[in-house]
Amino acid sequence: NEIRNNGGFGFRQQFQNPHMRLSASISLDEAFAGTSLPLEYLDAEGQTKKVKVTVPPGAMNGLTLRLQGQGLQNDTNYPPGDLLIGLSILPHPIFSAIGIDLYMKHSLSMVDAALGTSMVIPLLCETPVKADLAPGTQPNQKIRLKGKGMPNPNAPTNRGDLYVMVDITIRTVLTEKQREILEELKGIS
Repeated sequence: NEIRNNGGFGFRQQFQNPHMRLSASISLDEAFAGTSLPLEYLDAEGQTKKVKVTVPPGAMNGLTLRLQGQGLQNDTNYPPGDLLIGLSILPHPIFSAIGIDLYMKHSLSMVDAALGTSMVIPLLCETPVKADLAPGTQPNQKIRLKGKGMPNPNAPTNRGDLYVMVDITIRTVLTEKQREILEELKGIS
């Protein structure tokens, strides 16, 4: 399949059958650790094909995995196309991922925010860690836990960060004693 242009220089163009596109969803835990994903699909002849796709640790939403030669083969004169699998990450009840960084909210009482406290922070696929909050923590303050985010898909030993957004909760029902203490505090400040 050599094609010549007007200048006389030749090049080879490799023809190939079309690619086949599929989509698959995985959990954030699977994206964090990596997984082997079994897939079934119908080829051009209507035959069921089964493949296993290796999802690397740190896979991100929108990642396309390519399996060479697993696509369509409409014309047997040319090699088969590739199988392209577009990944989407399912929502997680605690964490959200932006790139290799993770984000979460952590509720805190106004007393703990004012006085400071030690809190236990859950991690994705790991043992929770303790974090100390300084007195005077403000609503929506971000706490950064370095290296506790997603693995970098290009260098899995490097990890993003976990950002904990402090959500301060205020009680809607107070006991009489709690109300008295708050009234007294109001008078002092």
